[in-house]
Amino acid sequence: MKTTAALFLMIPPAMLNEPLGCSQHTNKPLNVVIIYVDDMGWKDLECYGSTFYETPNIDRLARQGVRFTDAYAACNVCAPSRHALLTGKYPARAHFTNIPMESVEGMKLTDPAQNPFLELSEVTFAKLFQKAGYRTAFLGKWHMGIRDEEALRRGEYGFDLHDLIPTEGADDPPRILSREEDPKEIREITDKSIAFVESAVKQKKPFLLYMAHHTVHVELQTTTELHAKYEKKAPGEKGQDNTYMGGMIEDLDRETGRFLDKLKELKVDRNTLIIFTSDNGGLSQQHGVLVTTQAPLRGGKGDAWEGGTRVPLIISGPKVLKNKVSSVPTIQVDLYRTLLDLAGLKEYPSQVNDGVSLAPILTGKPKGNEAVFQRKALYWHYPHYKSITVPYSSIRKGDYKLIVYHEQELSPYGGNATELFNLKEDIGETRNLADKLPEIRDELYRDLCSYRKDMNAQMPEVNLNYKK
Repeated sequence: MKTTAALFLMIPPAMLNEPLGCSQHTNKPLNVVIIYVDDMGWKDLECYGSTFYETPNIDRLARQGVRFTDAYAACNVCAPSRHALLTGKYPARAHFTNIPMESVEGMKLTDPAQNPFLELSEVTFAKLFQKAGYRTAFLGKWHMGIRDEEALRRGEYGFDLHDLIPTEGADDPPRILSREEDPKEIREITDKSIAFVESAVKQKKPFLLYMAHHTVHVELQTTTELHAKYEKKAPGEKGQDNTYMGGMIEDLDRETGRFLDKLKELKVDRNTLIIFTSDNGGLSQQHGVLVTTQAPLRGGKGDAWEGGTRVPLIISGPKVLKNKVSSVPTIQVDLYRTLLDLAGLKEYPSQVNDGVSLAPILTGKPKGNEAVFQRKALYWHYPHYKSITVPYSSIRKGDYKLIVYHEQELSPYGGNATELFNLKEDIGETRNLADKLPEIRDELYRDLCSYRKDMNAQMPEVNLNYKK
C-alpha cells in the first residue's frame, strides 16, 4: 500500500529560468542576513498564534515575505541543527548528531562516539559567498567545536569576521536585570551587526551576515521594565505566561526592528534577503517551571514530537512574494541551496548536499512551481540520550510521521518501537496509528531504514552491562 498523502512539492534549482541574484529594484548583488534564534518554538511569535508574546517587528517581516507553517529544524537540539544549516547536510550524514556529553549510566543502549567539530574541509555556504566577493560575518552563538583556531581567525571557515559573543546562559534560576544591562547580549549582537553592515556598505561590498542569538535559551533573563510589563499581562492561550520569556522575546523583537530600520536607513533593505528561524523547538520546562508551550503541538525541545522540531521560518527579500503563507514542509538543510539559488551562486561540483531550493516557493517562478518536483520525505536521526530525550529516528512523508525509538527497536528487551501519526488530522500527535495502519507504518519504516543506510548513520549499540 502506498502512502495516500500528497508528497512535498517543489522544484529543483536546475529548473529556474533566470538568475535571482539581483534585486528587482537595482542591479546590485543580493545581500543575505540570517537571524538564528536559540530555542524559539513554533508558537512563540504572534504571527504563529501566540497571544502572550509581542512581536510586531518580526510579524512585519512575515508580512513582507513568506511564512512557513511546516518548517523544521534539522534536529531536536541545538548543535546538530547549526552544523546542518552551515553545511546543507543532514546530521546523520555528517555524524554530527550531538555534542559530546558524559555517558548516561544504566541505559539499555550506549551512544555512538561523536566528532564535536565543524571540520575545515566542510564547504559551508559562507565559503561560497566569501569566494564570490562578499564580506561575511558570524556574530553570536557558535555551539560547535573548532579544530583550527588560526584558520578561523584567517576566515577559512568562510567568515571574514567571526565574533563568538559569550553569554551567561547557564542553568540558573530566572533573573531580572536593570534597564541599562543587556540580557542575553541581544543589543551587543545587534550593534555589532549594524557596524558590520555599515562597513560593507561603505566598502560597496555585498554582505552575508549570520546573527546567532543566545535568546531565548536559558538562563531566563529580562529587564525590570519588561518583566513588570508581563507581570501585569493576562496569561496567553494554552498556558504561555512566563514573564521572563515574554520579556526576552520582546527584547529580541525590538532589536530586530532596530536592525531592519537600519537596513532601510542605509538603503540596502530592497536588495537584502532575510531569513528568520530557530535551531529547535521551544523549551517546555526549567526548574519545574513552565518556560513556554507549543500547543497544539506536542512536546518541546529534545522531544521527537512536533514541538521538538517544528520551528518558525520567515523569509523576505527582493522577488520574494509578500504576505504569503506556505504549508510546504521544509527542513533547515534546504536553506543552503536556497541561499545559493537566490544569490545566483553555484555549489562545488563534488559537494554533497541534502536540501532542495525553496526559491520557487518564495518567488512563485516558474509557473506551477509547487506541482513539478516530488520530494520523498524529511528525516531526523538522534541516536543519543540527553535529559528527557531518548535515542530515535523519524520520518515525515506527506501527512504521515513515523517515530522509531531505538531502545525498543534494538534492545533485546523489546517493546513498542513505533508511533505513527497523521499530522493533517492530528497535529497534536495524540493518536498512535501504528497498529491500525500497518502497511503505511511498514512503508515508512523501510524508507527510514534506507535513509539510515544511505547516510551511513551511526546507531547506538546494546549495552551488554545493562541490568534490568
